[in-house]
Amino acid sequence: MCCLQECTGEPEKCPKMKRVIQANLKRCKLADDLLEQLVRECQVDICIISEQYRNRDSSLWLSDTLETAALWIPNNSRLKLGRHGRGDGYVWACCEGITFYSCLAD
Repeated sequence: MCCLQECTGEPEKCPKMKRVIQANLKRCKLADDLLEQLVRECQVDICIISEQYRNRDSSLWLSDTLETAALWIPNNSRLKLGRHGRGDGYVWACCEGITFYSCLAD
């Protein structure tokens, strides 16, 4: 069994705990570059993104139909993608019993 106290350090000590980050990139290239670096350094499992700068060339990049909201699973070995869907201004994905949403309402 994994408790929060044991999981405050490295993610490999608690394989069930997932690292989630939410970012509004304001369609900025610099913010996009910094997000990629942060994801790599912090071993993020899923990114909930609004106003993305670009759609990434990844099968684990899910974008809404207007390309204003996205979900990115950078490392599929830690988080398995299940059912997912999208519409105007929103995208969702079910991963290991958790449903993640990203949306942007203007």
